[in-house]
Order: sequence, then structure tokens, then C-alpha cells
Amino acid sequence: DILSEEVATLKLELKLATGNLLKMRKEIASLVESESVLAKEVTSLNLDGMSLKAAEKSASLKMKQINEENENLTAETTELRMEISSVSDKHLKLKQLNFDLVAMVSKLRAELVGTGRKVSALDEVDSQLKKQAEASS
Repeated sequence: DILSEEVATLKLELKLATGNLLKMRKEIASLVESESVLAKEVTSLNLDGMSLKAAEKSASLKMKQINEENENLTAETTELRMEISSVSDKHLKLKQLNFDLVAMVSKLRAELVGTGRKVSALDEVDSQLKKQAEASS
């Protein structure tokens, strides 16, 4: 009788142990599954980090290109301003030369009129010079 009680107790303990073992196996399976999910998330985060680094590097290279283009445009603008200034200076000099020529023609006409010679050729030159002077103004 004592023996059957012990056998019954052992059977009960065996059932409890088996139940506990099954619970532990389920917990282990759940932990393994959680670990797998976490590993996938870590991998995904690592890939995101690498993508961000690549995007940052690309943006940095683009900024360098933009800065270089900006420097080139600034240099070109400076050159163009110098050319404009030079052309403007030349225009003013030509304008002054044209006025000087008009004055010289007027002076020559006055001298020729004083001597009684024909001034029709000078009148033509004078007319053309005045037109040029007006056009360049």
C-alpha cells in the first residue's frame, strides 16, 4: 500500500515535471522566436544606419560640387565684370575721340570757310561723325 502511494506520488510528480518541461520548452521556443525577431530588427537597423551613412556621404559630395560650382561662377562673374568695365572704358574713349573729331572738323571748316574754299567734303564727314556720336550716346 505504501508502495502504491509512492508510485502514485511519483506518477504525480512525473506529470508535474512533464508539464513543467512542456512549459519550459514553449518558453524556450518563444525566446528563440523573440531572439530571431530581435536579430532581424538589429539587421534592419544596421542596414538603415548604412543607408544613412551613404546618404550623408552623397550629400557631402553634392555640397562640395555645389561649392566648387559657386566658386567657379564667382570667378566667372568677376571676369565678366572686368570685361564689362574694360568695354565701358573703351566705349567712353571712342565717344571722346568721336567728339574730338567733330570738333576738329568744325575747326577745319571754319579755317576753310575763312579762306573761301569749298567745304562740301568736310560737311559730309562732319554729318557722318555727328550721326555716329549721336548713335553712340
